[in-house]
Parts: sequence; C-alpha cells; structure tokens
Amino acid sequence: MNIFIDTNIFLSFFHYSSEDLGQLKKLIALIRGGRVRLLITKQIIDEFKRNRQKKINDVIKRLIDMKVQVSLPQMAKQYEEYNAIQESQRTCNENRSKLIDKLISDAKGNNLEADSIIQELFSEAEKLPLTDENVAKSRLRIELGNPPGKAGSLGDAINWEILLDSIKEGDDLYIVTEDTDFASPLDASLFNPYLDEEWKELKKSEVIFYKKLSLFFNDHFSEIELTTELEKEQLIAELFNSNSFSMTHSIIAKLRKIPNFSKKQLNDIVIAAISNDQIYWIAIDPEIHSFLESILKGREDEIDPEFLPKILYVINKIKAYGEIPEDL
Repeated sequence: MNIFIDTNIFLSFFHYSSEDLGQLKKLIALIRGGRVRLLITKQIIDEFKRNRQKKINDVIKRLIDMKVQVSLPQMAKQYEEYNAIQESQRTCNENRSKLIDKLISDAKGNNLEADSIIQELFSEAEKLPLTDENVAKSRLRIELGNPPGKAGSLGDAINWEILLDSIKEGDDLYIVTEDTDFASPLDASLFNPYLDEEWKELKKSEVIFYKKLSLFFNDHFSEIELTTELEKEQLIAELFNSNSFSMTHSIIAKLRKIPNFSKKQLNDIVIAAISNDQIYWIAIDPEIHSFLESILKGREDEIDPEFLPKILYVINKIKAYGEIPEDL
C-alpha cells in the first residue's frame, strides 16, 4: 500500500491539532510490518525543516498571550473560594511559563517527542528521487495554471510529478494532506478532479484522498490490527535491549503467543538472538530454543544470508549437543 503524506500533516504535530502522535507510531509499526510503503521526497523533508520552527514559534506566541485571568467582583473577597481561584490563577500561569521554557529549550535541541518520532518515520520511509525532468514539468505545470500548486511555488507540483514518475502503473496511491491545492474546489473532502483524471489516465489506478491520518487508519486498519503490530515492535525492541535472563524469558513468553511476524520482524528477532548475550546464552533453555526453531521453520529463505548460518548453527548445535557453540 503506497501512502504519501504532505508536509502540512507532519507540521501539524507541532501545532494545534486533533491528531495524536500515536498515529505516527502506528504508521511506523505498519511500515516495519511490511503493510505500508511510505513515500517521501526531498521536497517534503526540506519543507518540514524550513517550517518547523515557524510552527513552534506561532504556538509559543499563543501560549505567551494565553494568560489565565479571571475577573472577580469585590463582594466575592469574603469567601474562601475567592482566594482559591486567585491561587489557581497564579499556579496556572507559573506552570504555563515553565512549560513555555521547556518547549523552547527542547525545540531548539530537536528534542520534542514529535521530533524523534518524525525523524524515525523519515528514516523508515522510501525516498523518491528528484530529476531535472521533474522540475521542468513542474515549472510547465505552474505556468499553465494546472494543479497542484500556486504561481511562484513549485513544491506541490514537484511532489506530484515525482509521484507520477515513481509509482508503477496499476498501483493505487493514498494521499494524506490538508492542502487545498489537492482538493476539489467544490468539496474540500474530495480529491481534485483534474488530478484524479490525470492519475487515472497515466497510471491506470486510483488516488484515495484523506485530509487526516486518523481517517486513513479508520478506513484501512482496525484498532486491533494496529495494536498487535505496535506490541510486536515494542517486544522486539525490548528483546534487543534485554539485560537479564528473567527479562528475556518474559519477552520470549509474550512473543510465543504472537501467530506471525513480518520478514523484517523475523530478521530483527534473529539479529537479537545472535547479538544479545542475554538471549544467546540462554537459548539452550527449551522454551527459547523451541521459539527460535519454530519461527525459522519454513522461512529460512527470508533471513538475511549474513545471519542465517549463525542462527542455524546455534539452533542445530543446541539440538545435537545441548550446548551453546563457543565459536559463533
């Protein structure tokens, strides 16, 4: 499933938005599970870098202006609630100031939670190349007045030309954007009819248009499926970092209950098994040995050739001699 997410969606996580960062975490899990192919361009990354601080600055200004001020009448002073309200105002404004200081500090160091999640997402995405032909076609598109984009701005046109150039004929594309240049002038919830017709003619497939990432998830992935993928990714990450035998046992016990793993998840488990001493040295344990053997059975051709001989050596040596090989 090919999905393209416009810059404005990523930037919304640094502003006021009804969306939650959990949506991006779900997307990472789906990409790693091989169920979604996130497409990204240098244009998107550059736009994000250019506008991130502008979005944050706007939020900071709003927070600074958002002082809590409750006007109370003189006749209320005799009541204890009057002092309680006054104290609440002071506390709220003090905490608002502290929050602003922390936001500014973390924003300068790219240490906001949104920063780490979006950078992780960018690293998982497939970067589409930009060619001189893409730029030339984009300029012509803008000069002719064809969507997407506006006079003097090539960004949307470049992204569209790259997508036309990169998606295989017959493959559908899911676009998530709040940019009105991609929307129908008559109904902003629908895809632009000019672009829709152009895509169908050139790619022989469909563009499915969304204004919010949450709407995409609601239509195509149930909450149960997403939760399962997130749990898999979290458990495998914990397996990499396990620092005790008991922790490894606990993680393996949970992984044993999961019916299937993607190719990437399978390889990640194998890498963890041959690189983390806490797993490697207790692989002789019947439950852990059985788990490793079961997930590999029939899927050996999906394991990276660099790691397959090592994990098979460990499993077979334990099976034959009941011991861990010392010369892995």
